[in-house]
Amino acid sequence: MSWDEGFADHYDAWSAPMTADVGFYVELARQAGFTDVRYREMPVRFDQELIEAISDYWSYAQGALHFRWPAEVACPAMRQAARDLFTDPDWNQKFPGMEQDGQRFILRRFLWVTARKP
Repeated sequence: MSWDEGFADHYDAWSAPMTADVGFYVELARQAGFTDVRYREMPVRFDQELIEAISDYWSYAQGALHFRWPAEVACPAMRQAARDLFTDPDWNQKFPGMEQDGQRFILRRFLWVTARKP
């Protein structure tokens, strides 16, 4: 059984707290005058390389740290945090099932909303 197949049995319970606000975004689109609002939720695997790359975006790094530090401090700190996270010797205890074929990842859930504006 692949990781995806095994995880599918637990996906709804795992994702419930993260999807509680889906209706908010759908309604927000409708309130803004959009019609034919559709959405799709999907899991996305973030590996170390991706997290380090995203951490180079100043606004992301600063936002993740609640704008408490300037980007010159936030970006390197976020990249180092990703390195520390993915090399943690206790990875399997902290993130069970978040490794496949020797590749570690953090699972994130993306919401894609499409709509039409008349």
